[in-house]
Amino acid sequence: MERHLLDRWTDTPWFRVLLFFSGCLVLPVLGIGVLTTVVGGAVVVMEEPALDIEQVVFALLSVGGAVGLVGYLRAHRAARAPSRHDITATLVCLAAGIGTALAVAVFVAAEGVESWRTPWGRNAWLGPTVAFVAANLVWVLAGAAWMQRLTRACAERELVGGKQVGRAFDSLPVVLLLVAIALTIAAVLVTVTL
Repeated sequence: MERHLLDRWTDTPWFRVLLFFSGCLVLPVLGIGVLTTVVGGAVVVMEEPALDIEQVVFALLSVGGAVGLVGYLRAHRAARAPSRHDITATLVCLAAGIGTALAVAVFVAAEGVESWRTPWGRNAWLGPTVAFVAANLVWVLAGAAWMQRLTRACAERELVGGKQVGRAFDSLPVVLLLVAIALTIAAVLVTVTL
């Protein structure tokens, strides 16, 4: 089977270096977000304060990023032993991570543009903003490439002697799930900004 273009682009040494450096930017922020969500969740359970929509969105983005990272790690494990792996769970985790990374990139870019456009805005934050948005987009590309790679591996596993012996994995439900996640995140972000 022929490999997809995105799969070929992301399977190069330069993209792995780019993924490493973008991980140096994104993963500490994800770790801080998950830690804050856990501590904040413990406070909510103990004291039951009223939650703002921003706090709920922050928690959802932290959880979505953590689920996406789990999907990325599961994808690497699936590449080593594909026969003992649940591909659907991995694709759902990757879709959640892609949706979260896209939402974070859009939110940070929107805040950066808004800060830059104000008369007393700070241009000093423009460089880190662009770097952080680009780092999130690198993780989006890596997640999408792993989705393509896993569906191709699943289809190849079903081939015996060049003939299809089983049903090829249908990635359409995963794509629809990704679209639903992206639309939900977009609706939440629009609601928060209004």
